[in-house]
Amino acid sequence: MTVKNPRPRMSGDDRREQISLAALTLAEDGLRGVTIAAVAEAVGLVPSAIYRHFAGRNEMLQGAFDLLRGKTRQNLLRSIADPDPLSGLEGFLRRHLAIILEHRATPRILFSEDIASKDSPFREMLVQTQNAMIQGVMGMMERGQEQGGIRADLPAADLAVLFLGQMLLPAHMYFIRLGDFDLEGQVTRNWECFRVMIAAPGRSS
Repeated sequence: MTVKNPRPRMSGDDRREQISLAALTLAEDGLRGVTIAAVAEAVGLVPSAIYRHFAGRNEMLQGAFDLLRGKTRQNLLRSIADPDPLSGLEGFLRRHLAIILEHRATPRILFSEDIASKDSPFREMLVQTQNAMIQGVMGMMERGQEQGGIRADLPAADLAVLFLGQMLLPAHMYFIRLGDFDLEGQVTRNWECFRVMIAAPGRSS
């Protein structure tokens, strides 16, 4: 008789990540559909097993949001490490675009009233993430100005917000039109316009 080897048991951290990823995937159809029961079914657990890893729905959602925040932070650090600020900025855009396309719940989270409302337990998380992105991009802008590749007559803080905005509206259009929008093409064209606008004299090519 052949005895099948049992499937190796997941570690607690791996199970938390699996649950968080399932919640993030379910959020593509709306945050209100991300319930303990729905996530448990998605990962093949009974609902009570979810509570071994998360205290409740909000903590489970926090785990899902932390996955996105972690990827955004890694992208930012990688971009900052690029010795060429303009190359770092373009790389940030392209990697952030990949995150949105991989995790299609991202625009829904960004524009959700459940996240951004005054009483939301997640609002401060979103504000902190925005601030970190602005500060990181602003640092790249300042470095580019110091190196002479980016116009020094424009405030780096404003350039940072403008830079992030070139992704924001296309992401919203992609979300509202249920994916029927060339997000990658629009972001690429936006960057080409933006790059020319911020290039120091003699550096526009």
